[in-house]
Amino acid sequence: MEIIKQNNYIYFNCLDVKKEDINHLNHFLLLSSKLKSYEMVILMKSNIADIKIIILNPHQTEIPVQEKELKEIIKVLYEKKIVRKQLLTIENLNAIYQIERKSMDIGRPNISARSIPIMTDKNVFINQKIQILDEEYSVTCLSFEDSHTIVFLRDIDHFPVEKLGFYFESYRQFPERTNVEFAEVIENNAMKVRMWKKGVGETIASEQAIGAVLVAGIWNHYLEKNKEITVISNKENISTTYLENEHVIVQKQKLKRIDKKL
Repeated sequence: MEIIKQNNYIYFNCLDVKKEDINHLNHFLLLSSKLKSYEMVILMKSNIADIKIIILNPHQTEIPVQEKELKEIIKVLYEKKIVRKQLLTIENLNAIYQIERKSMDIGRPNISARSIPIMTDKNVFINQKIQILDEEYSVTCLSFEDSHTIVFLRDIDHFPVEKLGFYFESYRQFPERTNVEFAEVIENNAMKVRMWKKGVGETIASEQAIGAVLVAGIWNHYLEKNKEITVISNKENISTTYLENEHVIVQKQKLKRIDKKL
């Protein structure tokens, strides 16, 4: 049995424990009385899905999983390599959830300012100041086949992307113009992104845009390297991983609920 503490949850990996072994569950209930601020997530074998999860609140009552909780649980399952399947089913109370993940290796970023290209005497363009209209912004530039400029903000939901996007795209130091990603850190290892595509305008963030935000977030010390990062773009949750060989993996995930027949 493996025990994992992550955020406000304590995970008990009981996939190697027989479901009939009630003594283990009694042990969990006893332990939960000493962990009042945590919810417990028990991972078990299932007869009708790949895995069964039981969630106990601090009062030792089993509760149904909420969508936000489930996404966090799925992230832990893959990050800790408890599961590896790209198509996964999870049982919880009266429902089964189907998770489909698709992975894409978008390679290594090009960080050479000359290659991106940027008109500068610097070798790389990380956390550099540029002035758009009357405001100064810190930007980081890199390339995944095409140039990307990342701007970190505090409130991208209310930032006038539709008004200022073109000014970033056509800034005088970008001779071939640039795609622009506006990013906000919303919690540990999670970000929100809005993308301005050069020549098009605001659009859904591409895999390369998501990867660019991940790399820039690591370079600017907003994110941890070699961790799975959650990026929210156009209300879609996308996971990214920065590998040790500096390749970026972008994983898109679809979640569907299937009610069980009782």
